[in-house]
Amino acid sequence: MVTASSVPSPMRWRNVVIGARPGTFHSPVTATGRRRTTECGTRPTFFEVVGQADELASPAGDPAPDDPTPRATAVLTARGLQVPRHGFDARWDALVARDPLHWTGHRRALQHPCAKRSGSHKEMFEFARNAAERAPVAFHLSRPERRSEAAAQFPAMGRRASTSGWQYALSPRQAFLRDRAAALRLPGSSQ
Repeated sequence: MVTASSVPSPMRWRNVVIGARPGTFHSPVTATGRRRTTECGTRPTFFEVVGQADELASPAGDPAPDDPTPRATAVLTARGLQVPRHGFDARWDALVARDPLHWTGHRRALQHPCAKRSGSHKEMFEFARNAAERAPVAFHLSRPERRSEAAAQFPAMGRRASTSGWQYALSPRQAFLRDRAAALRLPGSSQ
């Protein structure tokens, strides 16, 4: 049985999911800033840790059924566990039913239908287009030719505003603020 105490700490979980290759386990960054990698057999494997996190994601949402966080975790673990497309779709639907604008969930989900996972480039782009139609992300609309569409999205972001999408700018915050201001200066835009 998986219990909360048997699952690695959030930092360890992050290191495993993001940095591990199947068959190895990355421990937390040590005080010296170096990672230690341990071969299989001495620590849980990538799939064991991801499986444990996956088992905890569903019951974690029971006390707060509207909270999208456990569903976003389930979308992430679907990729790590190589869940078939129909299983992924159920997880995705559960997430967007709770939060159709969940930015992290969208980023995580986009990787599942890509060619290197369970799908193809065509499926990935189709998924991205469908997701953008249901929940447009302001960054992609903030180009000059689409600013009128962005003008409706920036206010809809409300307190969810983030520099995600602008992270490659020299100053992501400044780039976000500049694009938002440009979109909201258009005639007829809401402020």
